[in-house]
Amino acid sequence: MKMNTSISAAIGAWGISFLVGSSEPVMSAMSALVMSQIGQDDEQPRLFKRVFGAVVGVAVSLTVTLIAVGMSHPLPLPLRLAMAAAICAGASFDLSAFLIAMWVCSLILLAACTVNCAMQRSIDVVIGVLVCALLDWTEELQAE
Repeated sequence: MKMNTSISAAIGAWGISFLVGSSEPVMSAMSALVMSQIGQDDEQPRLFKRVFGAVVGVAVSLTVTLIAVGMSHPLPLPLRLAMAAAICAGASFDLSAFLIAMWVCSLILLAACTVNCAMQRSIDVVIGVLVCALLDWTEELQAE
């Protein structure tokens, strides 16, 4: 993905999150930037790997948050991150997908003291991922 497209994805993701009413639209912009930069050297189509990694990261972080918050003694953050890393490593089939999944998990889990906070961060991340995926897909179509 070209740098112009990466910047456009970040600005677009920030704008959509702002219009939706997100409390932290910068998380969408960061998601778009990170997603556009990981796996730049791959020869294979990378769009599927990146989206898959983001979906795995969101699912794992929401699951870990639900488990950790629902316990009588909440799990400490390092243990939550370790659980997320182990699950993402098993679920990811590629380094790019694993890096995206772990980045998404850390972004959500570092701020997820409640399930509502984790859901809001997940929505911000998904907006950034979708905007970046859309622009990456249109760039690939133009290259053909």
